Amino acid sequence: MKSAPDDPARGSVRGTTRATDKTGAPLALHDRPPSLPVYLFGHLRRRLQDVLQAEDPGGERMTLGLRVLTAFVLAGLGGSFVAARTGQGNAMVIPPVAALFAAFACMLEAGQSRFGACRDILIMILAGTGSAIVAALMRPLLQPIGAQGLLLVVAAFMGLWIRRFGPTGHGAGVLLFLGAVYGLPFAFGPDHARWLLLAGIIAMAAAMTLRLQAGTSQADLLVLARASVFRRVAVRLMRDCRAALHDVNGDALARAARRRDALRTAWSDLRELVENGIAPDHPNRPRLQTTIYRLYVLNQATTTAAEALSGLAADLGHLDTPARANVSRMLLRLQRLASEADPPPASIEATEESITSLRALAIKTPHLPATLRLDLLRLVFAATRMVRGIRSPLDLGGATMSKPQGGQASRLLPTTRVAIQGSAAALLIVLVDSILHQSHSYWAIVTAALVMTTTLGDTWRRAVQRGVGTAIGVMIGLALGPLTDYAQIVMLPVLMIAVGVFAMNVKSRYDVACGAVGLAVVLGLEVFQQAPLAVLFSRIWETGFGSLVGILVAATVLPVRLADQVRSLATDVIGHAAETTRRAFQRLEIAETASDRYERTGPALLALWGAERLRFRNLADEFRMRRRETKGGPLLLAALDSLVEQVVLLDDNATMLDAALPESLVGIVRTLDERTERAFAALAARLAGGPGPAVPAIDDLLPMLAEALPFAEASTPQAQGNLVIQAQILYHARKILQLIGEIVHDIDHGALTPA
Repeated sequence: MKSAPDDPARGSVRGTTRATDKTGAPLALHDRPPSLPVYLFGHLRRRLQDVLQAEDPGGERMTLGLRVLTAFVLAGLGGSFVAARTGQGNAMVIPPVAALFAAFACMLEAGQSRFGACRDILIMILAGTGSAIVAALMRPLLQPIGAQGLLLVVAAFMGLWIRRFGPTGHGAGVLLFLGAVYGLPFAFGPDHARWLLLAGIIAMAAAMTLRLQAGTSQADLLVLARASVFRRVAVRLMRDCRAALHDVNGDALARAARRRDALRTAWSDLRELVENGIAPDHPNRPRLQTTIYRLYVLNQATTTAAEALSGLAADLGHLDTPARANVSRMLLRLQRLASEADPPPASIEATEESITSLRALAIKTPHLPATLRLDLLRLVFAATRMVRGIRSPLDLGGATMSKPQGGQASRLLPTTRVAIQGSAAALLIVLVDSILHQSHSYWAIVTAALVMTTTLGDTWRRAVQRGVGTAIGVMIGLALGPLTDYAQIVMLPVLMIAVGVFAMNVKSRYDVACGAVGLAVVLGLEVFQQAPLAVLFSRIWETGFGSLVGILVAATVLPVRLADQVRSLATDVIGHAAETTRRAFQRLEIAETASDRYERTGPALLALWGAERLRFRNLADEFRMRRRETKGGPLLLAALDSLVEQVVLLDDNATMLDAALPESLVGIVRTLDERTERAFAALAARLAGGPGPAVPAIDDLLPMLAEALPFAEASTPQAQGNLVIQAQILYHARKILQLIGEIVHDIDHGALTPA
């Protein structure tokens, strides 16, 4: 039988299909479209890379998870070997205790050197081992009177109280509390004391061995990874700004606005990492802070460029095609500068050429609207600021600011107050257990103690995350057993993976961590104790009960509510912002003769506000929990965020002026100084609860600015550069007045209620 000839468009008669072009010629292998499985695999791979880059940019969490998992397995296997060699039943407490202590010690140590890390591990495991031995020795005294739960009340207080001693105290407190809790399910007695001591020694050996192999801390890599994330967001923001020049629908401009929020979040994460995530004695801390302050310039310049483009959007019709291409070219230069930590000289020179061209367009084109010329000058300033930040170090000044007190409800230290709350929650659960006679109330006590934080809003968030995460993890664990026919070859690897996931997420994704530990506990009980279903289900409702008790105690026993501190915080921040603004205007008057006497407070204000905003991150949840309108405090914080940003930008501009103000600007600068002082006073009066004076108007400022700026006198490059800075200063001063007016208007009309 003759076979049909091959059709190049359809493939051979054997059913294979060949990709061809329009002429019927077969495509090369690299030109062929990917098959559906290959496309799906590539798409999933890219999505996974994006998620990992966003969640764990430096791979630190993955490394920590693997280290904790290795310590857990190593200590558990070592304990099992020792217990098997002894041949005594009481020695079976060694594997679980050693595995738990080694895992938590590796996870919570914060030493920046091998010696410091081993010292932390030693202190933590000694605290946990000592607590477990005390629980074992106290059992004969407390069991006859049914008061074993009272030991957990004391352990909860001590475990939370010693957090005042920093990261080492925090880790020691966790292990101290867990060591006492372990005494209930394992029924520690005096006969277990020597085996508990041996378990502690095994845990120390496992944890220290792994930490010594890890070497020094990888904080440098983590900071560089966060910096990479920040730069990527800045590049995307500049790309959206370029697209907005040619977008008639405004979609790109809306995306750029969202990118500004993402940039602000990335910057806060970066600052929080260096300020709070790196120990003061870290050998590279000064260099890391220098890196962060260099990125500060990028943050300010990118924000300025995005704001300028928002103003340009309304007047783009006045720009012809060459002028619009000039603006687009400038944004492209900024995008390239933002993408590289150390830009090549050619890129910097190209940016300077664009600066000269765009500055000439703004200054030497009198027929353009004044607002458009101001926005163009602001874009020029953003590029100039970025180039200066690359070529010379940033002068941060030496000024510092006191941290707002926030109107504490109690004079107790936060750690003491949280310790009292934790012990009160444990005592309440013990009293309820004495009536209901539940056999696993220690799970509720663990939950109530561990969800306690310094504010009601944070406690509410952690309690909800722990309850929901534990329920999901337990349900997955319960379903996994029947699906795998309780095969240990499947359940044990899943248990180990759950331990690693817990270690990776406990500091950043508390809900995921709680789900992982719930899954690990259920699988461990099913594998090692063949626990009945009722015991496994009790993990869910005991955790929910403990979360509820934790919230109730946090709301009633020495409560510190974020909502009650908003007004005090706003008053303190407004005072600091007013002082920074006053210093900036004073700097304008002494720019030529006494620039070395100017002490900046803008970076200090930015750092202070970043820390306080992080502390109030769960304010909206607290308002929602108390069934109050979420418009009040949260929106006030958002308004203060914008105000602080403008004040810091004003301060940043004032430091760059190297010549006295021209006569045409002296009067308007004094007017702005006087109006901003009155505006801050009006806002402070509202925050104090009084009516206060009216905020000065700003409607007449734009014509005054357009008339006062000396465009015709800017004939030299230095004069043109100063004109750019002067225009930027006037813009930010007017913006500060506008934002204060909006805040005062909203407070007067009830849209913003600080508390």
